[in-house]
Amino acid sequence: MEPDTYYDCWTNYLLNNGNLASKIRSLAAGRFSSAVIPPTEMVGNLLYATAMARIKYYRDPKPLPKVSDVRGLAAYWKRVYNTNLGAGVETKFVDIYNLYCRG
Repeated sequence: MEPDTYYDCWTNYLLNNGNLASKIRSLAAGRFSSAVIPPTEMVGNLLYATAMARIKYYRDPKPLPKVSDVRGLAAYWKRVYNTNLGAGVETKFVDIYNLYCRG
């Protein structure tokens, strides 16, 4: 997750949702004095990084596609997480999914 996206999740969502923010903070490995945990926490803490990625998706009003809908998941990822301006490609998402998740 890029720092701008990370800070947007905190500033415009988590800081306004105290209970959820507390749950996310509880996943951090260290103790931080500021309300917003630094994005570097995601580097070595996969649980925290996964939770932050889920927050990004959670904020989208549309439901997640079914887990069996790989093309739908790819389109959702491209629209919500990578965006139209991002370098990610839906067909590559599908290829990687098939390689590692169905392999």
